[in-house]
Amino acid sequence: MDSRALILTLSEILGVAAILMLAGLSPRLNIPSVGFKYPRREGLAALSLFILILVLKSLLALGTAGAAAAADLRSGALEMRLIVAGVGLGVIILALLLRRQPPRSTGWYGKALGGTLRVGFSLVILTIILRGKALLLLNGITPEEARGLVYWLGICLAEETIFRGYIQLRLSWWWGNRWGLVATAFLFLLWEWPLLLTAQTGLLLNLAMSILRVLLLGWIAQKSKHILAPALYRAISQWLYLVQ
Repeated sequence: MDSRALILTLSEILGVAAILMLAGLSPRLNIPSVGFKYPRREGLAALSLFILILVLKSLLALGTAGAAAAADLRSGALEMRLIVAGVGLGVIILALLLRRQPPRSTGWYGKALGGTLRVGFSLVILTIILRGKALLLLNGITPEEARGLVYWLGICLAEETIFRGYIQLRLSWWWGNRWGLVATAFLFLLWEWPLLLTAQTGLLLNLAMSILRVLLLGWIAQKSKHILAPALYRAISQWLYLVQ
């Protein structure tokens, strides 16, 4: 990561933090959080499911399902990332059905929809402006860039539902908001391990920036009480790297 990219990333993170602090004053976000009657049991269920989906992803990354698929996953190919995220989401959906739990227990909280959409779109606009990509987008995007946006939206909606939705909600009720957020960030970094290990340059700096980003995503989810805001922000933030 060069100095310009680092400055832009830090500016983006500071801008997002400022919007979240202002959003916290909105009455639309002043609604009760989703809770659980048995926090410890829910936390253990979340950790168990994380281990399961991490094992499935690790097997793919190690080449169990084929060398081509493993190489795509380790290199960050969007098609393979979407497939893996979809498999993980399928495990979560199956768990919800078997345990008879509603979608709001994974961050899809209907009462928070209006507030989270406002926060999400504010973060999207801010990110586009701070990256200096507004004029490029007004001039239109290529079919490849449009395809990349669809992939990133799918990946982020699935992964944010798994992590900031299912896992973070449960760990936060078990261990408290602060440690639930930190623990979920750590688990997400484990989930991303193939990409972190294959970083060619600036491994420590990339790791530090990744930690800041995942903590920020957890904070967005806590503030908005929904996973749409972190999913929209993360999808656009990642996609803009593809827009030239």
